[in-house]
Amino acid sequence: MREEDPGSEMREEDPGLEMREEDPGLEMREEDPGLEMREEDPGLEMREEDPGLEMREEDPGLEMRDGLYTHSSSHVYQFVNISKTWAEAQNYCREKYIDLATVDNTEDMARLRKVIDGSSGIKDKVWIGLYDNINSWKWSLDNSDYYSDRTEYGNWYANEPNNVGSSQYCVVIEENGHWNDISCAIECYPVCYDGKRCFYNTFGHILKMRPVGVSVCSVKANATNRYILGQQGMNWVEAQSYCRQYHTDLATVRNQTENQMIQDLIPTSNAWIGLSRVPWRWSDQSNSPFRLWGQNQPNNYLANQQCVVMSEKTGLWDDVYCGNELYFLCHRGECILFRALWRWTLLPLSQR
Repeated sequence: MREEDPGSEMREEDPGLEMREEDPGLEMREEDPGLEMREEDPGLEMREEDPGLEMREEDPGLEMRDGLYTHSSSHVYQFVNISKTWAEAQNYCREKYIDLATVDNTEDMARLRKVIDGSSGIKDKVWIGLYDNINSWKWSLDNSDYYSDRTEYGNWYANEPNNVGSSQYCVVIEENGHWNDISCAIECYPVCYDGKRCFYNTFGHILKMRPVGVSVCSVKANATNRYILGQQGMNWVEAQSYCRQYHTDLATVRNQTENQMIQDLIPTSNAWIGLSRVPWRWSDQSNSPFRLWGQNQPNNYLANQQCVVMSEKTGLWDDVYCGNELYFLCHRGECILFRALWRWTLLPLSQR
């Protein structure tokens, strides 16, 4: 073909002719392996035999099939060989790192032990971030209106609560009106509060005891029948369910007057009220349920053991006095690992 003749056609038998960029009418021949797939041509199919072709984000012809993301999260720990009390260690970890060490699983335990393995000067036990706040009591009835005029009332025995044996997380009122923390598994009568009734003061005015949503007073109650004593012994969780099913909830005691009302109800034995607490929390407020207690632990020996140590030798945990000065473990954050598995399928042009 002569260069000066623009009208001549491209002869099929001339294999050396190059496709000119300015001629949009020319088709890419299937038999020419030297031509590259142009990015601006959406009609070209990705050849299955080309393993080097990268999937372009703007290519609508590829469909993801059976995509699977898996990830694992693990704490990164720091061993600190400075002797401090538990509270001092907590402050140090929060200032320098994140917090005292939290443990989520056995993999975290293996990492903890690896961090302290071979470290010099360890006296077998180191602080971790688990502790027990013996004053973290909470009432079962969750109603902010009911507590609007509430003060922090309590009528504990002397030296109570004491959490003997590290197993006393629920509260009873005794026949003399004093409170005591005991095991939640013990069976006692429940004292329920019934907020469905209306209560009047001496002037005949309705008090604010009536919960939101109750517009009509069906019962003109006297001062004591806002509280109802169950007639069967049950553990604390069963007592809570019973009171919520048949009345409103387990009894809340806001002042000495209400305490006396309940005291007048109960027989010569203990009765459940609605006070309880959740033991053993992590310093960073995470909700990890993982525990690795040693034999017969925790036991709150001498009623003053509210902080947890890990044994460097065994990895098992023990509750000890928080004022002991020990080395400790902080966590510096989390390492998150991702793994992706994909199978890609090339769609026909008609489905793009």
